[in-house]
Amino acid sequence: MVKVSVLIAAFNEELFIEECLQSALTQTYKNIEIIVVNDGSTDGTGALLDAYSKKYKNVCVQHQKNSGKVCAFNKAFNLATGELITFLG
Repeated sequence: MVKVSVLIAAFNEELFIEECLQSALTQTYKNIEIIVVNDGSTDGTGALLDAYSKKYKNVCVQHQKNSGKVCAFNKAFNLATGELITFLG
């Protein structure tokens, strides 16, 4: 079964990040990893992401200082281990 990497770059997404993660987690295809890079959020995004990474073994969260969405996606891409890659954001 092919592994899919779902990449998410998040900056101050406290109001929407849970809906995004739930959408990815409830897909019928289960061989996925979800990699989220928190790009220096100043709201509650980081705490929400950390809670998800503790609850779900296939959610990987990395934090970085604000460097922009492209930099965050590049970091997520470098962490991906799936044969197929998709971006959310």
